Amino acid sequence: MFYKGALALSIWLVIAGAQFAAEAQEAVVRRVLGGDTLMVTCEERTERVRLIGITCQSATPEGLVERFNPDRQVRGDKAKTYVESLLKPGDTVRLEFDVKRYDRTGSLLGYLFLADGSLLNEKLVLEGLARPLAMAPNTRYDKKIKKAFEKVQKSKGSTPSIP
Repeated sequence: MFYKGALALSIWLVIAGAQFAAEAQEAVVRRVLGGDTLMVTCEERTERVRLIGITCQSATPEGLVERFNPDRQVRGDKAKTYVESLLKPGDTVRLEFDVKRYDRTGSLLGYLFLADGSLLNEKLVLEGLARPLAMAPNTRYDKKIKKAFEKVQKSKGSTPSIP
């Protein structure tokens, strides 16, 4: 009986391991749309990717946000510029997926790992260009992102706020 249970567990672990391994794939950067949004090609499809677990201020080409909050426009531009400094069209990255792959707008949801293995989602928070945005069921790196945010706020000597 013990052997049957051990065999069943072993088979389940192999299947589960294969499933988790399939949750990440290489992608090629096409264009940076904003601090938390990019166009990438993966599996021969070009898709809009929204970074999971964070939110950045949006920058609009027409500066529409600027009328209401000029500081928001500046931060949106900084986040986009920062991502563009790290990623160039043609760069290969690793996208890791969580429970839900697409949002309501059809954007692919992912955690983006740079060539050096660092998590872009986290780097944006550490630079003060993004803040955590937990969206269940996609919560795999929420603790890591929240910890980065708390580190930044502690170093600034302030309470957490929207960057």
